[in-house]
Amino acid sequence: MKRQARSTGFTIVELLMALSIAAVLLAAIAASVHATLMSYDENEKVSLATQAGRWALQRMMSDVRTAAAVDVYSGSMTIVPAENRGIDQIEYYYTNGILYYKQTVGTETTVEPIVGDREVKLTAFTLNAQMGTNQEGLSCTARVKARLTFTVGDETLSMTASSAPRRNLDL
Repeated sequence: MKRQARSTGFTIVELLMALSIAAVLLAAIAASVHATLMSYDENEKVSLATQAGRWALQRMMSDVRTAAAVDVYSGSMTIVPAENRGIDQIEYYYTNGILYYKQTVGTETTVEPIVGDREVKLTAFTLNAQMGTNQEGLSCTARVKARLTFTVGDETLSMTASSAPRRNLDL
């Protein structure tokens, strides 16, 4: 009897095994890419919150340092700038998850949101003031501490800054 020559190639079983191994590898790669993209998005949101918070706190504390007077209320702070700035009054206030900056020059008032939007959710703005007396014996703000609390995904991020009005440093 003559032997039949076997044709070269893959059997159906071998092809199915190769396809199933390739499918498992592709599923693992897809899961890894998805997790990487989710982590990137979360890190980007944390970075946005951190950047917005640092900028807002730096701006607030700069205004406090150069202020002629500072009044702190629940959820807001009113600043009377030094005479040479050309601004009559500055106010920072928190409402509905947004921190606003309000500036009054003469009779004109401008308001702009500085922190809080869909990407960066500001959940709390707290202010504490330490009182003292100035050279004339009058009560004044000696130190202001501001705290911003953000929600990024399931995480909470808090940032704190404090400053003293330079005009009251003799306290």
